[in-house]
Amino acid sequence: PWVETIFNTPSLHAIHHGRNIRALGKNYAAILIIWDRMFGTFEPYSSPDDPTPLYFGIIPQLRSFDPVYANLHHWHHMIFVQTKWQRWWQVPFRHWTPKNAKCPELSPSSKMNPQSKFDPRPPSNAWKLYAIVQFALMLAGVGLYLVDTSSPQEISAYALPGVSEGV
Repeated sequence: PWVETIFNTPSLHAIHHGRNIRALGKNYAAILIIWDRMFGTFEPYSSPDDPTPLYFGIIPQLRSFDPVYANLHHWHHMIFVQTKWQRWWQVPFRHWTPKNAKCPELSPSSKMNPQSKFDPRPPSNAWKLYAIVQFALMLAGVGLYLVDTSSPQEISAYALPGVSEGV
């Protein structure tokens, strides 16, 4: 579509989150895709050169659903991993890979860039049962809270100051 010649659409921005080699470092634009076209970082969503489907995520995969770790893992990488390759004071200003290293290819056997998604299984059926019971209790509690009519809330508590009641 013509709009993709100027603006960064969701399909073009999806490339930015891909783990395929063709998608790494591409489509950085927030609004105008013209900048990527001008500076050589543009990549269309479907490429006739590479019919491989797009795999999303980061390299290496997090292997965790912990939101705190997901937001802070790059600090762990800079402090504990990168300092093995370069002097500690250079870490924030240098590239995130070792010297002369390449990004790993997307393949089923790759540990750093696997085609499979992170999909841990619960250790036992007891964990599944525990999760179901917790969900049911929470759902029941919220439902009872929402239908509680023993203490009706005053509508006037939400009225604007200075507006008389009953109008």
